[in-house]
Amino acid sequence: MKKFSSVIMVVFVLVTIMLFTNTAFADNNKSIVIDCSGKTQVEVYIRASEVSNLYKTQLDLNFDAAVLQVNEIVPGYFEAVTPQQTAGGIIQWNNASGQLAGYQFSQTQAGVIHYECTQVGKGEQTKKNTEIVRVKFNVLSNAGSTAVTLSKAVFSNASNLSFSPREYSIMSDSVVKKYTISNPWFTDISGNSVTQLMGSSYLNFNTTVTNRTYTSDQESVAVIVALYDSNNTIKKLNYINNQINADQSESVNVGLSLPDYVEGYYLKAYVVSGSLMGDPTGKPVVSNIVTFPVVSEMTVQSIYTDSNIYAMNEGTNANVAVTALFTDGSSKDITSMASYISSDPATAEVSAVGVVTGKKAGNVALTISYDGKSNTVPVDINVVASGMRIMKDLQIDLNMYYTVIGKSTKVQVTRINTDQSKTDVSWDTSFTTSDASIATVNAAGDVTGMGVGNAIITASYEGIKKTTLVCVTNPSIPTPVGIRLDSNAYSLNVNDMHNSNVALVYSDNSTTDITSLAVFSSANSGIVTVNTSGAITAKALGDTYVTITHGGYTKTVNISVVDPTVARMSSVNFDANSYSINTGATYKTEVLAFYADRKANNIRGIATYTSDNTSVATIDASGIITGVSNGSTVIKAVYGEYTAKASVTIVNSNLPVTLNSIRPDSKAYVIDVGNTHSRPVTASYSNGDTANVTAESIFSSSYTSIATVSNSGVVTAVSAGSTVITAVYGQTKTYAIVTVNTAGVLKTSNISFDLNVYSVGMGDYKNTVVSNVYSNGTKGSITA
Repeated sequence: MKKFSSVIMVVFVLVTIMLFTNTAFADNNKSIVIDCSGKTQVEVYIRASEVSNLYKTQLDLNFDAAVLQVNEIVPGYFEAVTPQQTAGGIIQWNNASGQLAGYQFSQTQAGVIHYECTQVGKGEQTKKNTEIVRVKFNVLSNAGSTAVTLSKAVFSNASNLSFSPREYSIMSDSVVKKYTISNPWFTDISGNSVTQLMGSSYLNFNTTVTNRTYTSDQESVAVIVALYDSNNTIKKLNYINNQINADQSESVNVGLSLPDYVEGYYLKAYVVSGSLMGDPTGKPVVSNIVTFPVVSEMTVQSIYTDSNIYAMNEGTNANVAVTALFTDGSSKDITSMASYISSDPATAEVSAVGVVTGKKAGNVALTISYDGKSNTVPVDINVVASGMRIMKDLQIDLNMYYTVIGKSTKVQVTRINTDQSKTDVSWDTSFTTSDASIATVNAAGDVTGMGVGNAIITASYEGIKKTTLVCVTNPSIPTPVGIRLDSNAYSLNVNDMHNSNVALVYSDNSTTDITSLAVFSSANSGIVTVNTSGAITAKALGDTYVTITHGGYTKTVNISVVDPTVARMSSVNFDANSYSINTGATYKTEVLAFYADRKANNIRGIATYTSDNTSVATIDASGIITGVSNGSTVIKAVYGEYTAKASVTIVNSNLPVTLNSIRPDSKAYVIDVGNTHSRPVTASYSNGDTANVTAESIFSSSYTSIATVSNSGVVTAVSAGSTVITAVYGQTKTYAIVTVNTAGVLKTSNISFDLNVYSVGMGDYKNTVVSNVYSNGTKGSITA
């Protein structure tokens, strides 16, 4: 190793202070205060994160009172035009390149430098991270002020322009060379992020180096990573040389092997220009140092847990998750590396990996530390007796309430326990309002409208707070009464998507589209998913539902995801188009679902029924109509996305008799191929009378290849399958489903034991015989 005993290394130290900010510096009167104490020269850089459409854009730089001499201006895309008159005189330009004659701002007067862009905007593309202007000042020795403030940068006629002051430098040497290290991080040999030093390990230092000399020269630079001990002595170092053009950046990687013992050690990174040399002491000797260390050891800034309160029963466990946040902005799960102390291990003990075990009822404080730092996180652990419920969360039943001035609505608060049970705690909750002039709330959670507007209601229970919004309107203004969907049910093929529409319904029956404001959730995301915009996507075959909520109103829509090869439902119909019954009388309707393959199913027991006017007639969940008073109404049966409608007329018994409905002898029957079935049709009248109207009815079959029907209602089975037989009498229809079996095939109609009662003594046993009972009355044993 060559020694330099007689060589005196003269290092001109250039200290560069980097200032990074996201503050837009366009027309916002922000300031950069530059300390000029003891300095001979100040240099200010203005850079743009993005430059476009700058043609004819003007730039004014305003400097406050300070005794400075403008030494040099590099205008970038801007070039100086005739300077403005200032209180201290005229700024004089030597040439078009922007060189200034010496001009001294007085201590009490401000100076303005004015630019105009004449280059960018004439066909040039957008440029990013572009130097706009660089101004260098000489600080006069007799300066009465020790600071200069860049008080304003005004940009006119700019488009998509965001200026930020990238850096300023305070220099004691006339040599201007700057390098910066950005996005630094350390990884191990496998490429995993490393946030602490470990003995006998290998580290890679990864970074981006930028040459900020703003010259046309390509310069040789080196990036150094040095390991220091607790006495600030370099123990190991490594470096990499690179060629970086002016105003360019390069990604570099420097590896370093660590010794066995690294307690108290730390890392620093440097970037230098010129060649590297060394001496026997192991300390680096470098030439032309232009930037002092910009990366130091990564230290823990803070640690935090996934919760500040843990609750558990006696004998149960809770897992504490701990994360460390480092000074470089990175984070890491340190649960297994942190240390834990319980204030009362007899109540709750904690393992070395953060598992807390409840020992007995009581409260403890858990202290967590990491990396020898003073960062600690107090965690309250509530241990309750075995069998007692533990609160997990608090829930307000609605996220928005509506009321009018002078009216009240009640806020309901529910405690959610760890066993998923729920308890109404409204009576024990404290309530507050954000604006009592709009809405007040009492201790019971009753919210009363006081004035038009919105107010926030806060509910507090056992240290947990939840909020909800109350909207108060004028009584004369229509108020929301519910939400309405475009359909009550959807039938989708796998991978189909349906865009839902949700409307808020008001008291005057007007509506407003609130699809974008509603909250959607799927009961089974394996069958269908729904996004925040209400788009429902079918994923797999099955039935589920989607819940839609808004402003305290909730609706559900049933969804069936079907096989596209299976016939889909095409319509739903009542067994009659109209019904006429007496007041006080009842009538059982039938409802059929028809499919694309012309088959049908009776859905009377699973459809949903409504009456448009329940003061005239009602219809219950079984499809039974009850006459209430004279008049007419419409009844509806909803199944899936289809709705059946029929008119209902209620009359007095002394009024003329009218046809109520017609029906077959059976709504469904089974016959074998080649057999026949006579299908009588009975008419029911408003006075309760019935009559056989088979001869006057008109019959048809949906599948004559399966079964035909004569004019007299005789059904003949042709081939195996199902069909629908329709009978029409006057304006009224009725249906029956016919299933045809292959002749000679016996169908199971029942099963039976050999005895109805068995008598068996204790310890005895008896063999039973189980038989199939077939459609022809014969039996066959099915005993195992």
